[in-house]
Amino acid sequence: MATRPEILAFPAALSEHVASIAQELAHGEQHKPHPLGPRVYVNGEELILPSRLYYRSELPASGGDPLDDTIRNCLGTRHHDGYLRERCVRALLHERSEWVIPFLFAMLGEYVVEIVLAIEAGLAPEVLPAWRHFAANNPQFLATTHRRAISYWSCYYRRRYPQLADYPALRLLQDALG
Repeated sequence: MATRPEILAFPAALSEHVASIAQELAHGEQHKPHPLGPRVYVNGEELILPSRLYYRSELPASGGDPLDDTIRNCLGTRHHDGYLRERCVRALLHERSEWVIPFLFAMLGEYVVEIVLAIEAGLAPEVLPAWRHFAANNPQFLATTHRRAISYWSCYYRRRYPQLADYPALRLLQDALG
């Protein structure tokens, strides 16, 4: 059986756990390749986020295992359904595991401002130092996310936020820079 690309998005120590969950989420679907997205570094380990995932629209319940829930929600942030992405993001906002940060951070460079607003409203202030550490260790990802946020602001949100600095994704990126 080929390695599922979702495994690359998590630390190697979680690979068997992630493989099991990814297989379960894709149950009953033809396996189609998921485009690989950005490369990031967490604690010196390279992780590669999926660009988009095309699982069914609801994530099955985990049975109460918090680690399962966190992994499912991380994968859900890469789902093709924006409403599901938003639910998953909200579930991760107080998560302390450093490997969760890239999944939330990536949302700042996407086009659904409601998800960005949810992050801005719900992100626990005590996790900001970890976000700053992540941003400092991933300057290329930070720059790409910043460019994407500007592009989506220009394309979709310029009227709603006439000043670039007022766009929520850019406010959060500025916070991540410290």
